[in-house]
Amino acid sequence: MAEEGVKLYGFWISPYSRRKIPVLVHNEKAIAESQLILEYIDETWKENPIMPQDPYERAMARFWAKFIDEKCVPSFRKALLGEETEVENAIEETRENLKILEKTLEDKNFFGGERIGFVDIVANVIAYWVFLFQEAAEKEVLTEEFSILCNWKNKYVNHNITKETLPPKDKAVAFYRAHFARSKTSS
Repeated sequence: MAEEGVKLYGFWISPYSRRKIPVLVHNEKAIAESQLILEYIDETWKENPIMPQDPYERAMARFWAKFIDEKCVPSFRKALLGEETEVENAIEETRENLKILEKTLEDKNFFGGERIGFVDIVANVIAYWVFLFQEAAEKEVLTEEFSILCNWKNKYVNHNITKETLPPKDKAVAFYRAHFARSKTSS
């Protein structure tokens, strides 16, 4: 990819720059937003597809990615970092979302089957970041009770494709502990 004029602008702590808006620049053309970047990569470099080939399965992958971004991430954020008045409801909503995700993972190694794919990359926020945020915030929402998700998480974070791209856990936890402490004092 580098020889084709590719740059990804993001943040050191995010292996896929999965924050609100990372930017990929390819041949001097900018693409913003994580999921759009993933789809662009899939369509541009076809030798290792991350999206399913079947149109229905592609639509379902987009559905689950949207579910994770629009339902799971906000409820996790409120459960771990929200105001005391919203935490209890957010934890319940998060647990319901996790139950739904577990049903989609039953009998599969990854969301797309046997290989890491689009939904797994989007769900990186759950596989790595939620556990890190839980430790930094000293709260627990995603527990071993969700054994299917925990098994998937272990396969995902220990896979040779992802293992070397994740930031050091200790450094990331320290960063977010400091960030959360600053947020509390400024509010």
